[in-house]
Amino acid sequence: MNVLDGPQLAERIRKEIGARENAKFAVAFWGNGAAEALGIGASTKMKAVCNLMSGGTNPDEIRGLLEQGAEVRQLNDLHAKIGVVGDLSFLGSSNMSSNGLGGEEQPWGWREANVVYDEVVPEILGMFEDYWARASEIKEADLAMADRLWSARRKGNAVVQAKRGRGLVQVLRETPDVLDRLNVRMVVYDRVTDEAMLRQFEEADGKAQSKYSDEFSTYMGWETIKEQADAYFVDYEWPARGGIVNGHIYRRDIERFPDLPTDGDFHVVHWVKDIEGIPFNTKDKAIIRKAFHSYEKQGLQSESENERCYNFPISKLRDFLPDDA
Repeated sequence: MNVLDGPQLAERIRKEIGARENAKFAVAFWGNGAAEALGIGASTKMKAVCNLMSGGTNPDEIRGLLEQGAEVRQLNDLHAKIGVVGDLSFLGSSNMSSNGLGGEEQPWGWREANVVYDEVVPEILGMFEDYWARASEIKEADLAMADRLWSARRKGNAVVQAKRGRGLVQVLRETPDVLDRLNVRMVVYDRVTDEAMLRQFEEADGKAQSKYSDEFSTYMGWETIKEQADAYFVDYEWPARGGIVNGHIYRRDIERFPDLPTDGDFHVVHWVKDIEGIPFNTKDKAIIRKAFHSYEKQGLQSESENERCYNFPISKLRDFLPDDA
């Protein structure tokens, strides 16, 4: 018997699968890259029970396992972490995730402890067989529901991490993945000067404000904005001379606030003062402005042939933040 941490357990399982090519897991939560980290491939004869519906299992990892021939079932009150892999048995605290084994979002996550036996332990095998018998088949509708639960949990975790008194630039520098999970995007466009187009915007903004409130505005005819049904936009306009200016945050939530019914061309957003508690002050606006121009000079392509028009995850600016920011 040995007591191993998460990375050590992953290494032992990988070696055993390489030698035996059979495995049985009853482990609650599975994260991105777990199969690769454990050496599970198409030739592995694998059965697994997971907790699919608690928001802690990445459904894409389960899809991948199923596609390569693994038998995977769901038992949605499962919290155990046990397995029999070849002649090895284990039980402990490690999920098959970045926190349990290391990898996805953190180098090595929680401090784990797992008891490992160099033999098939009948009690552990029997417990697996009991869970397997109680578990149910995973259907595509289950995976679709798990997608929504997984996304909601990741966003909820990001909100918790965001609320630590840090400004946008500090969050961007230290934990850009938080901004990705909140779908925070950098939006830059040429300042509108055409009188006819300005009247169109004024009319569309007026409709949005009369339908919702004075804090609402619109983007027009911008397909990549339309694709973002749930997002934050760090919004700058670009005058004919000089660099980008202003710097506002807009929220797009198509479920709560649908687009205006004008051929689907006007995409409704509303002004917000922060991003889930992350403030965006004057200093941050200047730093983001400088980072954008550094990024743009690297060959960033506009989304339009005729004007400057950009919409991308703001996390891409992390490597362009000035050193003294």
